[in-house]
Amino acid sequence: VSATPSLTPLPTRTVVAAPMFCSNGNTFCLDWTLESAQTLLITMTSTAQGYASVGFSDAAGKMGPADVYVGWMDASGNPQLSDRSTDASYNLLGADAQQDGVLVGGSKTGGLLTVTFRRALDTGDPNDRVIADADMNIIWAVSNVVPQSDLFVYHTSRGSAQLNLLLAAGTPTFTATSVQTASNTGSPTASSTASPV
Repeated sequence: VSATPSLTPLPTRTVVAAPMFCSNGNTFCLDWTLESAQTLLITMTSTAQGYASVGFSDAAGKMGPADVYVGWMDASGNPQLSDRSTDASYNLLGADAQQDGVLVGGSKTGGLLTVTFRRALDTGDPNDRVIADADMNIIWAVSNVVPQSDLFVYHTSRGSAQLNLLLAAGTPTFTATSVQTASNTGSPTASSTASPV
């Protein structure tokens, strides 16, 4: 009689999708997946045709100082991603020396710009914010003008939200504020606040 060896189960980690956030009017949507204990897969989707950006700000509703990721499709149809920062005066600074967003893909189809990238929860970069299991100050901005070289035209719409990016699926709780800024056609500004879900 041979004994069957007992197997000790290995710990497993299930990929967990966190809630999706969309601005009022779906100008900008953000969804994310916790891929591992160390990384998030982040997707930005926008009706804007130039660029979409998401950032992690030091203060709620403030566009800076912040750790920012800008995504777009270049003139050749290739997705691009740039890891940057904004200063306390909300200026978008040059590309970080250490690029911590890993571009996964992007497209411009059906009137939507979509850019997906991977980011470590803690990049070890002093310019980046650590993504922790707590509400974070998320900022977003979009433009209909495609970046040229290192030139990013001022956004046509922006907003902010407080989100816990590490929440498990099925527990979407967040507060959000969206601000529509004047477009190139001079349309009026609008502001709205989303209640917790």
